[in-house]
Amino acid sequence: MHIGELYLPNDDEIIQDQIKKLDRLYDFNMTRPTQLDKRNAERDTTL
Repeated sequence: MHIGELYLPNDDEIIQDQIKKLDRLYDFNMTRPTQLDKRNAERDTTL
C-alpha cells in the first residue's frame, strides 16, 4: 500500500498474513494479567 500498489483484500498473501496475526492476537488475549512474562514475550514477538 505504501508503494502505490492497489490493495486487494482477497489476495492470498494478505489473507494468510492476517490469519497469522489473528492467531497471535488470540494467544496474547488469552493470557492472564498475572502472566507478565508470557504477555511480554507475545508482545515482543509482534514488534
